[in-house]
Amino acid sequence: MARTMTQKVEQRLAQQAAPGERVLFGAQVFRTDGVRTTATGAGAGPDGAGGAEAVAAFTRRGPAAPPTVPVRIPGRVVVALTTRRLLVFSVTGAVVAGPGEVLHSFPLEEIAWVGEPELVTGAAQALRVRIGVAGTGVLAYGHPRRRVAEGRLMTGRLIRELAARPRTREPGSGDGAASG
Repeated sequence: MARTMTQKVEQRLAQQAAPGERVLFGAQVFRTDGVRTTATGAGAGPDGAGGAEAVAAFTRRGPAAPPTVPVRIPGRVVVALTTRRLLVFSVTGAVVAGPGEVLHSFPLEEIAWVGEPELVTGAAQALRVRIGVAGTGVLAYGHPRRRVAEGRLMTGRLIRELAARPRTREPGSGDGAASG
């Protein structure tokens, strides 16, 4: 029986996960211009991130300014959500993909916002996702046509995980207790 990408990420992180950290989701995705480039040969721009102009599905109040610089990723990556962080892996395997080297590891506390997922229609259909990471930039990627439903589930789970966490206090907000 074939393993899911979530199971592959679990195996990959077996020795590196923090105590109590669980893998919630794993998916192979493409840089936002990657799907269109692969399917049609036409890029959507050099950065592919777009920025924070999309309506945010989740916004965390805090001291950091909204990120706008794109986080650089290769054309194909594995994105994984754990109970503590959002990870980006390189892809191993040409035929059967799996998570390779950890390229980025963002603690969930550093996620500033999650944009409303955007469904791109046409021959290169994809679900575009943009995530603002405080102090780092905008992680932008697309779930390919056959994985749009999976992309919606993963993004929804990320939003729920973030909403369940206490917000960090804003500068000058008083007693130091988490606000919410």
